[in-house]
Amino acid sequence: MTSIFYSNLSKDFSSILDNADDYNVLIKVGENQNIKEFRAHSVILRARSSYFKGALSSNWITKQNNMIMFNKPNVTPTVFEMILKYIYSGELDLTNQTSEDILGLLIASDELLLEELFTLVSCKKLQDYCFESICEDPLPFITSKSFLSLDKDILFNLLESDNLQIEEVTVWDYLIKWGIEQTSAGLGSSSN
Repeated sequence: MTSIFYSNLSKDFSSILDNADDYNVLIKVGENQNIKEFRAHSVILRARSSYFKGALSSNWITKQNNMIMFNKPNVTPTVFEMILKYIYSGELDLTNQTSEDILGLLIASDELLLEELFTLVSCKKLQDYCFESICEDPLPFITSKSFLSLDKDILFNLLESDNLQIEEVTVWDYLIKWGIEQTSAGLGSSSN
């Protein structure tokens, strides 16, 4: 007879994130005045994310006092906290999260190769929720830094929506900024 206790396992791993003192990774996320440092365990990060499996390999890491130092300035502390909780416990709570944070979560999850967030049905719900939230109040999203790095297919779906509640002139202004950013990014990567 086999017994499976995923709920207890999830709680135990979650408590490791909150209470353990044997961490070996310091992760600094955010930029400017919005920076936070998180403590984590490389073995758990590598087991749950192929991104971390590569990024925390001995070829890529930077160590200081026997501690792996990792910087991720393009992810906000709020988003990274959700990601770490997901990595350790398998739980993702979007209650009271802003549409910008949810979008940041989608972008960061894609970058960190957390495929489960994109393959589960809950991801579709997450995308729908995010899309609806943006359509209802698009200005905070369109004026955020995340907008400039938005995938063209997602942008097309958003602009195609009849529910987008914003003046076309405003959308056009930010669409031009998005296009300039895409062109600049393309030029920068081709010179490397």
